[in-house]
Amino acid sequence: MLRLAELANILGESPEALSLQLSRMMPTEADYAKPTSAVPSALVREKLKQENLLPPGQVVAFINLKGGTGKTTSAVTTAWRCGDYGLRCCLIDIDAQASASFLMAKEHLEQARPFIEIWDRPEDVNSSLIQVNPQLSLLPSSLDNSLLDLQLAKPLHQKTAIRNTCDQLFNQGHDLIIIDCPPSLGAGVISAICAADILVIPTTADSFAVRGIDLTLNEAASISATFGLKLPDALILLTHHDRRVRMCEEVFVQLKENYGARLVGQPIRTSSSFARAQQRGISVFDISRAKNVQGDYNFFIRTLLQLNPENHRHKPI
Repeated sequence: MLRLAELANILGESPEALSLQLSRMMPTEADYAKPTSAVPSALVREKLKQENLLPPGQVVAFINLKGGTGKTTSAVTTAWRCGDYGLRCCLIDIDAQASASFLMAKEHLEQARPFIEIWDRPEDVNSSLIQVNPQLSLLPSSLDNSLLDLQLAKPLHQKTAIRNTCDQLFNQGHDLIIIDCPPSLGAGVISAICAADILVIPTTADSFAVRGIDLTLNEAASISATFGLKLPDALILLTHHDRRVRMCEEVFVQLKENYGARLVGQPIRTSSSFARAQQRGISVFDISRAKNVQGDYNFFIRTLLQLNPENHRHKPI
């Protein structure tokens, strides 16, 4: 859950003033007297709605044509955390490795129906959804999704397959759809780009991953032009950031020079908390000693949802 102090920071109010407002909105709930008090997601949603800050329905694809950049970790962490902001989120896993599906709902995967089984019948999407928690659902993946190149061979199918599924999910009340893409340019990724409002491109500080940024941006521009679609916005997220390695900060500065406002203003620091969270099947936000990466991902998510206070800036670390 979001803490009172976090919500106050987003709204530009003092925790004391916000505490009084929340108590009036839901007087039967717990007293929000401390900055560390947890605010239920429904109450966060209502407050953001009152302030006209509730983000519009969007499709966000996490993509980099280079693997090993923290793409799946970032997609899953974002999907889990956005529920704390009161958003009803669905993660669509189209990576045949199904890492996101395994992290979120490994006990349900034997009976799961992957995207490839319902892409041409989007009205049946509910039959494939796994309810991870009240705010988050998952459209899982499996090795069967490796056949998407055959199933989506026709350009019209590439253009509409994921978009039609997303439209159905929005009609059913979802606010945010996150797509975890494989590190390749197959038909499924082309369909994800056609559906996306925003592309998030995670990258590490090595030259191969950085090269993947331009490859991804260029292919997205080409695909959008081919299908006559609006080019999705793009955010570049530097991950696996190690403050002990000088090159990491040098790469961050270079990315800022090359991509400007497209670069998220705070990198994601490296942490053993990710491995612990994956082992336990939970979010890093459920690990008490993961404050650094929690702050990093909070900054990214608020940038994505346009909820960052204007005075937030990256500071070298």
